Amino acid sequence: MKKKIFFFLIGYFFICFLYSNELEKYRLCLSFYNDGFFEQSENCWKDFIKEYPYSIHYKKAIFYLALSQISLKKYAESIKNLLFLSKENNFEFYNDVVYYLSINYFIIEDFDNSEFFSKIFLANYKNKDERREKILYISIVNNINLRSIDYALNLSKEYFETIEFNLYRYDIQKYLSNYFMENKLYSNALQIYEVMFI
Repeated sequence: MKKKIFFFLIGYFFICFLYSNELEKYRLCLSFYNDGFFEQSENCWKDFIKEYPYSIHYKKAIFYLALSQISLKKYAESIKNLLFLSKENNFEFYNDVVYYLSINYFIIEDFDNSEFFSKIFLANYKNKDERREKILYISIVNNINLRSIDYALNLSKEYFETIEFNLYRYDIQKYLSNYFMENKLYSNALQIYEVMFI
């Protein structure tokens, strides 16, 4: 009986020791990220993921690794990590994953994939804040590049009719009107000006 208790206590303390090291490493990586040391953060998260593949923080580590890579403009690597997390609908940062996938694909001008994730984000995220505004803008530009003109116009109408949205108002109007004028789609250009001044 005493031997069982002894081995139980040794096992318990060993697990506590391992977990405290894991938690310490997680906090170190997070502090690198929060303080803007993205290269150190990226390396730290990579080490954490290798050392603790069964950690309860494993998915968060991949998420913060992807964010560090975005800050370092390593979009392809970031996309790979975010795609892994996008399969986990119940991941606590799922909407953030979809948000950053939409942006990353947009930056590398993969408009098909950017639009795929933009639609998911807009369907699930209803707050009228900067995040929705940014993805709405990205979706408008995606659809112009994908030649989905009517859909782009519908999105721009939603944008211009939402009082809270102002950050990309001029950019959208300029982008759409230039595109329509260059392609001699004057009636579409006129629609943009009409929507702008409603």
